[in-house]
Amino acid sequence: MNVVRLADSFQRPPNLGTGLAPTVYYLSESQASLGLKIHVVCRHRQGEKQLEKTGNIEVHRVSSPFSINMLNCLLRLNALIKPEIIHTHATTGWLYALTRKLSNHFSGKLVAHVHGTTKGIISAWKRTTTSKSRFIKSSGREISVLRESLLWRNADGVVTISQFLKKELVELYRVEEDKIHVIYNGADLQVFHPIDSARKQIIKKHGLGEKSKLFLYLGGNRLVKGPQTLLEAFNHVCQGMSEIALLFVEKAFKNAMPPSAKKILAPLEARKAILFLDTIPYFDLPSYYSAVDAVIVPSVYDALPKVVLEALACKTPVVASNTGGIPEIISNKKTGLLFEPGNSADLAEAIVTISTDSKLREKMRAEGRKLIEEKFTWEKVAERSLKAYHEILGK
Repeated sequence: MNVVRLADSFQRPPNLGTGLAPTVYYLSESQASLGLKIHVVCRHRQGEKQLEKTGNIEVHRVSSPFSINMLNCLLRLNALIKPEIIHTHATTGWLYALTRKLSNHFSGKLVAHVHGTTKGIISAWKRTTTSKSRFIKSSGREISVLRESLLWRNADGVVTISQFLKKELVELYRVEEDKIHVIYNGADLQVFHPIDSARKQIIKKHGLGEKSKLFLYLGGNRLVKGPQTLLEAFNHVCQGMSEIALLFVEKAFKNAMPPSAKKILAPLEARKAILFLDTIPYFDLPSYYSAVDAVIVPSVYDALPKVVLEALACKTPVVASNTGGIPEIISNKKTGLLFEPGNSADLAEAIVTISTDSKLREKMRAEGRKLIEEKFTWEKVAERSLKAYHEILGK
């Protein structure tokens, strides 16, 4: 089967990148291992090869204007290989969807891979702030919604990464429910696994206390990721626990945070209970996961963050908001602890519980790794996507 994947970029290790880059790479590799011929069409960036061939994967990088040149590349590939599936990530293939709707030049089935929705994020954003945010009213957001609606409604099949996201597509975008396939992301078990020496290395690298309980936050500075709720909870916990530290990724939040958050931050910095870090390179993440007692995911909105799967693969418990697609993976007191979104007192209680209950931590470590091994490998993702392709093709 010939599959053309439309994505913003395609990068290989060791420079795998952030955002959707790991998903595009691992999905392409795992599908290629099943014998599918994968052609990736993406942006060309300085220093990258325009055409790259490795095994069953062929990467075509096109210059700006990206959407137009991507469409031209698709026309060439359509003439050469007659792909059965055109698989687009986020809204990369919106122009292709429009062209396909207006003409009959393309024969392949269109599959749209949805990782999150603008309408869902806007709704969550409104719950996090009382100010008239530019984010909500910007014309760029309206254009994003327009592209999403055009692409997802006109696709032959839609893949989502959680049941929560499937529900959003049906309710907010009026996408036909019977053409939506829920396929969870995976974790690379060869990369994400426990590293015994990691704790000592991270403690030494950042000058942390050897007996400190360590927590990791990777959500950045977006309000929908709940950073202020985390700071409030951690400030409360620190009043009763002295040997505790939060590794907060990323540094930019410290300068951009609102005045209300800065007031909360001051006592944490005075106690040396928080450390702001730059973005952690993808292949350094297992060391940080393995070093901490838990990863905290305090999101107000999250379709299903890959940090949850990666942490569990490293036998690291997750403390997360009971929202979005998160409870589809995290079972409370089994693979992690769930708390009410935006409730700092509830989060503080969960942090104290996981800090003091070593038996619960060990139970969650074992259960988390077992869950990923059984259900959330990229090999299983490839098998499920192939099954979805056959259903969409009517085979």
